Amino acid sequence: MKKHVLAAAILLAPCPVLAADGWSDFYAEVYGGISQSTVLTWYSFGSVDSTYQMESRAVFGGAVGIQTPVDNLALELDALVVPGTYVGYPNDFHDTLSLMVNGVYTVPLGDRFDLYGKLGAGVVVQHYHAQSNGADSTAAGLGYQAAVGANVMLTDNISLFGELRHQDTFQPVNLQPPQYSVSRPTTVALVGIRFDMN
Repeated sequence: MKKHVLAAAILLAPCPVLAADGWSDFYAEVYGGISQSTVLTWYSFGSVDSTYQMESRAVFGGAVGIQTPVDNLALELDALVVPGTYVGYPNDFHDTLSLMVNGVYTVPLGDRFDLYGKLGAGVVVQHYHAQSNGADSTAAGLGYQAAVGANVMLTDNISLFGELRHQDTFQPVNLQPPQYSVSRPTTVALVGIRFDMN
């Protein structure tokens, strides 16, 4: 837990500096969606031990961001929760919680419609709980995400958006050291609402 708090503090530390430098136009987002069925891989001492298909599940998250002095470029802090259930094992769960810093570049296509892409990096926490074998463990690793989406302004301060996002860790997470580590990539389809605080 201390490691997770420290990681969050490091990610949040630049925010006051950015505001002091004259960056403006803050925004906040809340969103939900569904995860795609992807393959989770368990490794034993670095070699593939087993693979499992994961169920599609509802996901949720949110973000806060700020427009940078660079035209159409924003910086945001994003949190995403992706619950996971093993196909064929309804009581075995493998959830992820991510905290990422994203760069978001927007391409305006009119007064009220935009396309955007984002790249981010940060921390991904995995939690594994299995009734089938009694296991319960949590670990974190460094990860990344990439996304594309579209944004439609409803008013001057409220927008709706849709997004497709892929997320993974740079290396398998040491979930049950020293023997077992896990690769848990996720792909999610999201819809959400954005509030601009100009």
